[in-house]
Amino acid sequence: MANIYIATHKNYPFPPGYIPLHVGKRLSSVYVPNAIGDDSKNNISDLNPFFCELTGLYWIWQNDADDVIGLVHYRRYFKHKNDYITIKNKKIASCNDLIKEFDSYDLILPKPSYLFKKTLKEQYIKYHHEDDLIKLRQIIEKKYPDYISTFDTVLNGNKGYYCNMFIAKKNIIEPYFQWVFDILFELKSSLDISGYDDYQKRVFGFLSERLFAVWIEYNKNRIQITHRPVVEIESNKVISVKRYIRNFLAKLTG
Repeated sequence: MANIYIATHKNYPFPPGYIPLHVGKRLSSVYVPNAIGDDSKNNISDLNPFFCELTGLYWIWQNDADDVIGLVHYRRYFKHKNDYITIKNKKIASCNDLIKEFDSYDLILPKPSYLFKKTLKEQYIKYHHEDDLIKLRQIIEKKYPDYISTFDTVLNGNKGYYCNMFIAKKNIIEPYFQWVFDILFELKSSLDISGYDDYQKRVFGFLSERLFAVWIEYNKNRIQITHRPVVEIESNKVISVKRYIRNFLAKLTG
């Protein structure tokens, strides 16, 4: 069995076969019909202002026992290879089109993003707080020392994965869930964000994107990975995550 969830915080057209997951539902006044709330069962829904869509990821990890699980976003989906669904006049991969990949692969990821002229570390420091990264590295060095070399390599490089989108065999991705939430929960207990504005308080969501790149790099030789472009259903084109990040940063600094 396979379940592919759509992280959403608003009512929106959702494609058939996917499961809408209302992230941050506990703190939301919005009603999303036919969506599962991330405030049910075992959850961290109240941490959504700080963890972003990770509250949905945590819910999936804790409450879905299917063989294949995944997360996309209400405006961003994977591009199809064969079978497709049309939503808002855009063709996206059907769930069946994605599930067929698991005859050969363990994990579907967006095509990686390559930052221009900056490393992941430099980019993070420019737009966020350097102390976040310092404390994060200290925790990894203490709890997962085998990862520290990969952490340094990835943060001093320019390749990353953004949007927290994936489809995976659960037995393959579950070690990532255990690893990333262990790190982020410890960081939460030691990082003082009381002086951060609402945007910067999303620090744990921002850092998780960097951590995902670290985990993928460290484990890439034991996992069969395939990549797909991302379809932005409110755009006129299929976009790379690189363009998504560039547009995001342009809005941030504009």
